Amino acid sequence: MSSTPLLRIRDLETLYFERLAALSGVSLELDRGEIVAVLGPNGAGKTTLLRTVAGLLRDQPHKGTIEFAGERIERRTPEEIARLGIAFVPEDRGLFRELSVADNLDLGLWGRRGSKASADLDFVFRLFPALKESARQQAEALSGGQQQMVALGRALLRRPRLLLLDEPSLNLAHPAAEALFAALGEIGQGGTAILLVEQNARLALKIARRAAILEGGRIALEGTPLDLAAKGDVRTAYLGLADSPQEPVALPRAEPKGTARAILDPGTPNPVDSPGQDLRFAPTRSARLGLGLLLGALLALPLLGPDSWTVRATIIWLTAIGVLGQGLLIGQCGLVSFGQAGFLAIGAYTFGHLSRAGVPFLAALAGAGLLAALAGAALGFPSLRLKGPYLAIATLGFGIAVYQILAASPLLSGGRQGLSVPRLPSLLGLSRGHSAYYVDLALLLVFLAATYNIVSSYLGRVFAAIRDSEVAAVAIGIDLVRYKLLAFAISSFYTGVAGALYAQFLGHLEPQSFTITESLNLFVAVVVGGLTFVEGSVLGAAFVVLLPSLFGGAGWLVPLTFGLSLLAVMLFEPLGLAGRGRKLALYFKARPLR
Repeated sequence: MSSTPLLRIRDLETLYFERLAALSGVSLELDRGEIVAVLGPNGAGKTTLLRTVAGLLRDQPHKGTIEFAGERIERRTPEEIARLGIAFVPEDRGLFRELSVADNLDLGLWGRRGSKASADLDFVFRLFPALKESARQQAEALSGGQQQMVALGRALLRRPRLLLLDEPSLNLAHPAAEALFAALGEIGQGGTAILLVEQNARLALKIARRAAILEGGRIALEGTPLDLAAKGDVRTAYLGLADSPQEPVALPRAEPKGTARAILDPGTPNPVDSPGQDLRFAPTRSARLGLGLLLGALLALPLLGPDSWTVRATIIWLTAIGVLGQGLLIGQCGLVSFGQAGFLAIGAYTFGHLSRAGVPFLAALAGAGLLAALAGAALGFPSLRLKGPYLAIATLGFGIAVYQILAASPLLSGGRQGLSVPRLPSLLGLSRGHSAYYVDLALLLVFLAATYNIVSSYLGRVFAAIRDSEVAAVAIGIDLVRYKLLAFAISSFYTGVAGALYAQFLGHLEPQSFTITESLNLFVAVVVGGLTFVEGSVLGAAFVVLLPSLFGGAGWLVPLTFGLSLLAVMLFEPLGLAGRGRKLALYFKARPLR
């Protein structure tokens, strides 16, 4: 060991629930380029040790110090620790499952570009050639061994000085595990230190320079692999050998071979160079032709169809803008919100007051969206500590609070008479209804284009990373606070604009227009339309707008139908209407004459 180890852990104590000691008095050192294996039974505290070093346990460690390259890190945030050069690969691999292999690796290059990043990517492909062959596949469609390669390759692209690996051979077939550990040996030879938690002691001890056995949150034994293998209880418990002094213990060093040594053709194009290929808008000629025909029909609708169709279509356009925002938040970032009625109200009343003050239409629209975005960013703070149903309840409370404030404040809401909002004037000789139709359609197209660009950009992949695995997102240095707040702000901006257009369409506002029902309608729309599909927002908006008109006076059937629709989507078509449409398109493309 050198005098200044890369990692030094001293008297570490980590508590769960403020009193249950998962680790107690753990001390360990790791030198540069060294591989140290941590063995032990389930519940011994091995994963807790890695998570404590990575900063993933809030307010931990309770006692002790952790030094990395001579710098204390036990009170650093996980994002800061990741940026220092510590990469963590969790037991579940932490893949961004709905992203492709290429996108997963591209996120590993977070904040890195240029020749060094390209060289590191080439190294990962030399180490794991299968990743290059499957670069366009979804990560969740890969085998267990390939998924582990993606997780490890993504971590290596961070150029870590220390790798924290939690059970890398879990659920792998023996040949895949052998190949993986051969690759780990090559990584260690390249100078990267590895702290390895592993149940397969034979594989771990083949590549480790030292090993420690953790039992009951304490290090029971520590030494070289041969020293530990010579102890009878270790041989019996971890190597599956009888305690016999005459029986030799062979722990040969793992030599990189096979997958780990395969070299790629340098002339092969880098499949990560164009990570947005799979998200191109209307990628085929037939798709562009179909969209052109659809747009032509929508432009002709007010001129050829009855006024009732124009009114309903206008409501669909402005509703779809709000659903797009909800889709970005729930579908892309995985943050469930039931506070959208509050943002609709903020946008509507802001637009109403600005319009009454003589502010031009576009400026009032932008002001409504921006104020809603500020409110969304403020509401986003609970998302930093709350998840799932707890976050949903918190956002629901926000929506109710906005309604109560408006109902109790005549100055804001206009009192019993409500607030009148100037209607959109006639444009280009068209009627007011037709003008509103075309303006709202144009704005929807702008928001659709913006949303497609967000989803296919680096920002969209960051949102997807947060949705699929917050632990893995933090491990590659993504700032959860910043991007969760940004997701709330963008979503709220969309909803605020939708509220502004709704106010102008109605021409009159009352607080009763912004109850929890509006939040539920947007939620139903985004789920039924398709959570992760941009075009699903328009389909979902059409569903919640048109369905009530089918029941006429039997309005009590509407919430019942919405509930049954949610249940049907969850059970039979989780991808929603847009997902079903894509499946049908793929079916007819594959079997055009059958």
